[in-house]
Amino acid sequence: MNLALIIFLGGLVVILWVFFWSRQHKYEQGNTLDDIETLVKSFPATSYGEAVIVSREHGRVVYANEPARNWLGLNGDPPHLERIASLAEPADSLLDLFSREGQASFQLNKRWVEASSHRIPAGAEVRTVVVMRELASNTSNADVLNMALAMSVINEIGETINASMGMEQVLQALLTIISRAIPTDAGEINLWVEQEQVLRQRGWIGDAMYLIALSEAGGVYELGEGITGWIAKHRKPVLVKSRYDVSGILPKLPENPYNSFLGVPIQLGDRFIGTLEIAHSTPDAYTQGDLALLQAISNQIGVTIYNTEIYSEQARRIDDIAQLQRVVMTEDVKAPDAAQRVYMALNQRIAELLSADMCGIFLYDPDRQGLAVQLPVLGLPEALIRTVFIPLPPDSPQYDIWTRQQYWVSNDVVDEPLVEALGLNMVVSLAGIVNTAWMPLQLGDQRFGILAVSNKRTEGGFTARDIQNLQVLAAQAAIVVENLRLYQREKRMDTELVGLQQITDAIGALSHETEFYGEITERIAQLMDIEMCGILLYDPDNTRLVSR
Repeated sequence: MNLALIIFLGGLVVILWVFFWSRQHKYEQGNTLDDIETLVKSFPATSYGEAVIVSREHGRVVYANEPARNWLGLNGDPPHLERIASLAEPADSLLDLFSREGQASFQLNKRWVEASSHRIPAGAEVRTVVVMRELASNTSNADVLNMALAMSVINEIGETINASMGMEQVLQALLTIISRAIPTDAGEINLWVEQEQVLRQRGWIGDAMYLIALSEAGGVYELGEGITGWIAKHRKPVLVKSRYDVSGILPKLPENPYNSFLGVPIQLGDRFIGTLEIAHSTPDAYTQGDLALLQAISNQIGVTIYNTEIYSEQARRIDDIAQLQRVVMTEDVKAPDAAQRVYMALNQRIAELLSADMCGIFLYDPDRQGLAVQLPVLGLPEALIRTVFIPLPPDSPQYDIWTRQQYWVSNDVVDEPLVEALGLNMVVSLAGIVNTAWMPLQLGDQRFGILAVSNKRTEGGFTARDIQNLQVLAAQAAIVVENLRLYQREKRMDTELVGLQQITDAIGALSHETEFYGEITERIAQLMDIEMCGILLYDPDNTRLVSR
């Protein structure tokens, strides 16, 4: 009896174990999708149209709802995490959601989405539920920003436009991209010109007759003038649904074929770059959603224009250096007046590039311990500048500039205390110098001169960008000047050696003392390019110098 009871109980335990094992296996294998679908439908974070992906603890995807399958283009294929990640950009943002709870925004198969992940208990395991919704903030509402479209436009700008295209082509490409996102009959980008305080049209799509009419009306937009000027003055966006709205802002040109206008300021931080406007021939063509779209992409447009400006500026610098080299190469350094011609060529070109009226070069004189001017100086008469010499005594402010400072600039020279220390009071007063910038000429760590540019022809004088340009030009000018100095030094040494040889030969052929002194003084005068030369010998008996 006891044995039969033991066998019965043992069989019962086996049957119960098989039963529970079968139920657990069925849960995991047979009815997994049904159970998960029930779980997802009961999950409060999901709503209609949102994509849902569910994975097990080790990342194996076990469920994807219909929107998720459509977004991923599965076409009936089972979902795999590797394939899903390959469609995400950046992929790490998606994969992080399957490893822990969190939120992220990324691009999934060319859709911009925001996603959140949740850890949900499911029996003995934990499921990861990732819920994704498209960044399209109610695209059925025309007055709400379509985030997906904004992201798409920004992506296209980044992928299509290259700063090396040049400003006009970049602006044209920007307007073309915008016209595909917002139907438009015309568009323009105007850039702010700080020196003139006006906006100049640099990019345009639409009827060319408008360009002709704008040119006849002055070709620029003043602050407060028309829609463009209003945006520039107030730094605010504008939506004009009809040009016949008396309460709206009117365009500069009253006779134009457009009835709806949309415009935003282009800014980068605190810097105002310009304006972007589009127009349509139909009234009420634009909505608040279109205005929000232009505002959303305006920062990217500002970055693109700024990068193009920087690239163009660097290209101009390279061209300026090349032009400076060509100017110098046209001069014959072996000519008697080679130094004067090279200095004038340098001064003229540098002054032209910096829009300045005056430019000159000072070289360090180690014997006199100061800076000596090299004639000619552009914009200053030779009689005024010839005797200028800048001493550099130790512990003086000019010595500190010469030895330690990267440059010296003053946009108010008249009230500059350093002018007196430099000994330039008379020059500043008589020449009418109002601003100046001094840049060292150096090779390596060795400074040997100063490039001085004065009277910049713009309001406010020299800017930080001018100083950057001057640094580049000074580096190139230093090479030219040093090569000229080396040639002059070599030529002078050759001349002196030839002169000494001639004197030696002449001495050997002389028979009288008077002929000796006459020949010596003549040779010295020729070497030094002077008109008079004599030798005086000391007479100890009479304690005086006697001419020989």
